[in-house]
Amino acid sequence: MKTLFFFSPRRSLFRFIFALLGGIFLLFAWWQSLFSNPDRSAILLIDNSLSMVVQDISQRDSSTILSRLDAAKKFSTQFIEKFSGEIAISSFSREITIESPFSDDKNFLKNVVSGISAVIYGGGSDIFGSIQRIAEIYQNRSNTEIIVLTDAEFFEKPTNFSFSNRIKITFVAIGTEQGGLMLQGYTANGSPSYRQFNGENAISSLNKQSLAMLGETFSAETHIIASDSDFEPILAKILS
Repeated sequence: MKTLFFFSPRRSLFRFIFALLGGIFLLFAWWQSLFSNPDRSAILLIDNSLSMVVQDISQRDSSTILSRLDAAKKFSTQFIEKFSGEIAISSFSREITIESPFSDDKNFLKNVVSGISAVIYGGGSDIFGSIQRIAEIYQNRSNTEIIVLTDAEFFEKPTNFSFSNRIKITFVAIGTEQGGLMLQGYTANGSPSYRQFNGENAISSLNKQSLAMLGETFSAETHIIASDSDFEPILAKILS
């Protein structure tokens, strides 16, 4: 039995138009994907070692000098307010503490930051181990970046240390080259005692060479906060 096929110019035209529109739609979707900005997420990794208690951060509208940790918390609060996406928070000194899993509840996140306090026993920061651990924990999370807030005083870089994780890292160093008195701890009555070196109070100051080494090791951007007036341009750079 023969089957007859009839050619319909109008039907063929409709099919051509639909195919053309479908191709245009797919092309537009592909082009949009190249320039789209999917939801970002961020991890705030805050140094709360003893050296972060040093007070050397000036304020634009106040004569009060901030401690490095208070400046880190103030910066983090502003970051939380401006960032669009989920944020996780951790702190570190000798060890790392997961302060909060990922959340987009800004009030909750700001309360978490507010509750971070300095570790007043021991001293030093395992910055390499802390970043490595956080990167491993969140390695399967896409489009995530780690913002490390630290004074760049840390344990010696481990021998043969390498970092191959592709997660983006940004260092925000907090401190000044002039520095401030290095807290040793507190006496029984709550008064501060300061570290001594050769019979004089020890000074903790920002070491730009250490910061540069961190940037090179982790292929990371680096910024420096010496005053709260530095917050705005750094935030604009990170959030762009």
